[in-house]
Amino acid sequence: MNKETIEKLKTEVRLGERAKVAYEDYLRNFIDVRKNDLYLKFIKCESDTEKLLALKRSHDVLLELETSVINDIQTGMLAGKQLTEGK
Repeated sequence: MNKETIEKLKTEVRLGERAKVAYEDYLRNFIDVRKNDLYLKFIKCESDTEKLLALKRSHDVLLELETSVINDIQTGMLAGKQLTEGK
């Protein structure tokens, strides 16, 4: 492995570690609470299409945030594995 590749992998590992700490310390709970809030609003929302669309958009944003952070965590883990196997 060349020096540039090793540095990129190390950067990915660091990003993944930071993402994991942020997710475990704050984001997981934040996302769970917001999803629960959206669910409770959904239950109370009868057939108001505008409210349903707003709830759906909010839910989609939460899922995108969670997916992005989890992808960063997994990328960092894979980069770490690649570093240890490549040495």
